[in-house]
Amino acid sequence: MEKIRPFVKFFNTLTEINFSKIIILEVYLMYTQARQENIMKKYLMAFVVALSFTSLSCIAAEHKVKMLNNGADGSMVFEPAVLKVAVGDTVTFLPTNPGHNSVSVSGMIPNGAKSWAGNLNKEISVKIEKEGVYVYQCTPHVVLAMVGVIVAGNPTNLDAVKKAATKMNFVMNKERLSGYLAKAK
Repeated sequence: MEKIRPFVKFFNTLTEINFSKIIILEVYLMYTQARQENIMKKYLMAFVVALSFTSLSCIAAEHKVKMLNNGADGSMVFEPAVLKVAVGDTVTFLPTNPGHNSVSVSGMIPNGAKSWAGNLNKEISVKIEKEGVYVYQCTPHVVLAMVGVIVAGNPTNLDAVKKAATKMNFVMNKERLSGYLAKAK
C-alpha cells in the first residue's frame, strides 16, 4: 500500500488539474457564448432601429385634394377643405376642374416649412415636413376665398395663422377661412 500511495497522490493531482482545466474551459465557453449573444443582441437592436426608420417612411400617407368649381362648401373650393395629416405625409392637389392651382400662403405656414406654388391646371404634390397649420389658395380665385387648410400634428402656429387670416381680403365667402381655421384643432 505504501508503494501505491505516491501514485494515488499523483493521480489525484492529475485529476484535480484536469478538473480545473475543464472548469476553466467551461467558463471560457460560457463567456464566449454570452459575448456572442450580447453581440447578437446589439445587431438585433440595430436592425430593429433601422427597420423602424424605414417603416416610418413606408407608413407615410398620401392624401388627395381636389380643386373644384363647385363642391360641398359652394363654388371655387378645395375638397377636402380642411385636411389633418401627419408630419411626413404627402398631399397631392388634383386639378379636377380647369383653371385652378395650389399655392401656399406666405406667413400662413409653419416657420421653416417649404412653401409651394403649383402651376395652373397642373397636379402638385407637397411633402409636409413641419408640424403646424398650412393655409393654401388658388391664385386666380383667392378673392372668392378658394382656400384650404392642412393641419400637420399639433396646430402649433394656429394663433399666428388666425391673425394673418384677418388681413386677407375676400369678395365672397368672407367667413370661409375663419370657419376652416376653427376646425384646425
